[in-house]
Amino acid sequence: MKRIIWSVLIILSGCSKDNVQKPYLDQVNQRFVDEAEVLFNGTVEDLSAYSSYTDNTVAYKIKADKFDINFFMKEESKDLKKMGWSFYKKYNESYIFCDGKRQLEIISPRIVSKNEVLVKGSAGMQLDDFWHVIFMSPNNTKRYVCYDFNK
Repeated sequence: MKRIIWSVLIILSGCSKDNVQKPYLDQVNQRFVDEAEVLFNGTVEDLSAYSSYTDNTVAYKIKADKFDINFFMKEESKDLKKMGWSFYKKYNESYIFCDGKRQLEIISPRIVSKNEVLVKGSAGMQLDDFWHVIFMSPNNTKRYVCYDFNK
């Protein structure tokens, strides 16, 4: 009986709140999550993340009426620069920021851009009613726009 209680206590002591909620986040993706909390002031939702041989990706959605790209580019530029991000270019309906080879893509929702058909960004897809925010870091790929970015 004592062994069972000790086993249960050992298992439970290894499960902190963060481990239970986000067990799939590695260090690269955790950095993206931390940056998103600063840059988007808690407005991001629906976290999805994955790590693979080729890349690390963290994606979010922000409700269309809870984000303004012009305000973000103007007001958050200090935080962006402090973290190492620089605006690279606009591609279709996406705004691309680079930090070395790391890429942050913010794709405007269709209802904001007023286009009739959903369009692709550099690495993501436009959504109807949400801003699509994607952080990416290449491991063994050259497919990101920021791969050729020079500060």
